[in-house]
Amino acid sequence: MNEDYLTEIAAAYVRGHLGIDGSDEEMMQRGFDEGLKMYRFKRSELPRVTKCIGLLKGLVPQTLLDVGTGRGVFLWTMLTDIPYVTANCIDIIDHRVELINTVKRGGFPRVEAELTEASNLSYKDGHFDVVTALEVLEHMESPLTAVKELIRVAGRYILVSVPSKPDNNPEHIQLFSAEDLEDLLLQGGAKSVQLHHVLNHRIALGKL
Repeated sequence: MNEDYLTEIAAAYVRGHLGIDGSDEEMMQRGFDEGLKMYRFKRSELPRVTKCIGLLKGLVPQTLLDVGTGRGVFLWTMLTDIPYVTANCIDIIDHRVELINTVKRGGFPRVEAELTEASNLSYKDGHFDVVTALEVLEHMESPLTAVKELIRVAGRYILVSVPSKPDNNPEHIQLFSAEDLEDLLLQGGAKSVQLHHVLNHRIALGKL
């Protein structure tokens, strides 16, 4: 099977989606045969994803909240490369939440998702070791409100990434300079912020 695919997670998706069982290789082939969107489970080599996973490995989180997971560009590679972390995910689009929960249902217990807004979370203070919000804040009209809530539920760190230059995505309504991003996390409650730059993106790690 193509080594670009995250086989364990992709196979779990097929099991959960079709309600069948078999080896990982059999499930992968069945997914292709059924015309499922298996490309969603390819390993991400995006520089921002690689950098964020590297930073997370240094933090050794056991529990993580991923905000605005989307189709899992960061999530699936992160779960494969950091096999000791359990991830809760939130998104505001129901089919993205269902995608994640299908993987869980198919036998991958370290992940689950909830349909909810980032600015109104049900988790208790400091519930997660780390909160990640990658390619999320630029979509928000009031990012500070969300950042305060994310920092509230984060026990140790918050990790965010945003575009560093204008693009043609009409859903991107914020553009943060490095200073803007640092100030946002500090205003939200971070004690210190470490900034990183990768191709066309800024990454900020806030220590709480």
